Parts: sequence; structure tokens; C-alpha cells
Amino acid sequence: MKIFLTGASGYIGRHVRSTFLRAGYQVVALTRQACPPDANTKNLEWLQADLRDLSRHLEVMKRCDVIVHTAMEYSEDGEVAGADLRACEAFSHTTLPIIYTGNLFSSLSGTDGTIAEAALFNGPERLSDVDAGSRHWRNQVERVLLRLPNRVAIIRLGFVYGGIGSHLCDILPRSNSGAYVYYEGSQHEWPMVHIADVCALYLEALTADANGIFHAAQPGTLISDVVQAAARHAGRSAEARNAGDPDLRDDASAFLERSVTAHNSRARAIGWQPRIQFPDFLDSSPDVDFSERRRHA
Repeated sequence: MKIFLTGASGYIGRHVRSTFLRAGYQVVALTRQACPPDANTKNLEWLQADLRDLSRHLEVMKRCDVIVHTAMEYSEDGEVAGADLRACEAFSHTTLPIIYTGNLFSSLSGTDGTIAEAALFNGPERLSDVDAGSRHWRNQVERVLLRLPNRVAIIRLGFVYGGIGSHLCDILPRSNSGAYVYYEGSQHEWPMVHIADVCALYLEALTADANGIFHAAQPGTLISDVVQAAARHAGRSAEARNAGDPDLRDDASAFLERSVTAHNSRARAIGWQPRIQFPDFLDSSPDVDFSERRRHA
């Protein structure tokens, strides 16, 4: 099987690429980065191109058996819709199965709640009508893709951590003085998932000919546990604060007041068995990257 993989040098894509190659698949790796000299070239074709110009590579894409879309474009305000919409438009001109990387939080109607694997908002029927300025634009894209005649699997990511390229520190709430913070006694949760378990779900979706929405997340991880464990591992301090503390950064308050639980029963039904619990991996994982920068693909 030959896989057309977008974002193949990004955080998610590089690990998914390695997983597919280890499983014996051929991979056409689309990325803006030049092929690294130490890349494994067996069964790997490196395609250096911009996601926005994907329509120029339709013939390459059509020679593959499946599309796996992990590329994400960012600005200072978060994920950007433009390149993703251009790519999905190109995908729609093929008959290939598509595995699309979604986002749990674009399916959250408020600041907190439980997200079902069938959660889709009312939205447009065409990609050209997706509201790129909406925080729910990915959910709208999912809705359009699932209407295509192609077989489409949506993998919605929770907070992904672990492995080379992780940017866990980007999501940790801070005070203005720079300390990691959490609310004392809070029972709020985040849907955490280790990158190895994310890769396992992509592989299960591929081999099961999956169709529909699947959540890459494990419920039940307290925000306070995430912050304290990650701070210990990074050699930083973590402080308990109260809501309304003037030393909290605005973005920290927003994160601490958000509690999200995501069902993953459909993912488990196709054979996914997440094996790494937070924070167990921290004590034995030397490749966790705590640098405060986001990598692009």
C-alpha cells in the first residue's frame, strides 16, 4: 500500500510517517522541508511542496492508495484554515480514502463539556462555504468531508504529548511571573494522549478501512496532575492558585476554566488500545521536548 502523507515533517506527521514505514507501507511524504540526509529512504518518496499548491500534485496523489492528512498551518492566533481548505479541495478531486486530522476542541460548543464522536455542528455543504474565521472551522470541514463519496475517517486529537517534537509546554497555563499554575482542588480534566497512541490509531484506521469519527484521547486526566507532573519533569515550579488571581495570564485562566471529556468508544471498536497513561511516561522518556516553541510542517 502506498500512502500520501501531508505534514510529514511536523510533530504528528513525522511520528505517523515512521509508524507507517515500520509497518512496511510505502509513503509519499509531502512537506515544505527538504529531505533530511538521515531520513530512511526505503519505501519513502519525499515531495517538497506547499500544502496550498497541492492541486499541482494530483497525479502523484492519485498513484497512491490512501491520503493521510496531518499537516497543520499556524499563526500567532492558532491554526489557520486557508491551507487546509485548499488541500481538502484537492483531496475531493480524487476517489481515494482519506484520513483527516481533526481537533477535539473545534467540536466543543462552549468552554467545557463532553464531546461525542458523532458531534457535528450544522454547517455548509461545500468547502468554499466554510467559515475560515470561526473557531469551529475544522468541525465544518469534517462535516463536508464526510459527505464526500470517498471513504473518510476523521481522527480528532486531544492534547498530544511525548516524543521528539512535543510542545507540551505550549499548553501549560502560566502566571505572569512565569510559574506553571493550576487551580487548587479543581476537578477539571483535559483529554491527553501520547504520540505513540496517536500513531497506533492512525494505523488501526488504515488497516480497518475505517469510516467516520474517532477520538485520539483518554478521558479522566486532571489538569492539576498534568501541570504538576510536567513541571516536575521540566525542573520548573507549579503553584496552586485561585480563580480570579490577578497574577494569572488571561490565556492561563481560559485553559484552567476549560474541562473537556472525550468519548473514544468508536476508536476502541476498531481495535485501538491506548497504552500510555499520563504522567507515567515522564519518568522513563528522555526524548520529551519541553522547548517553548511550536513546530510547523
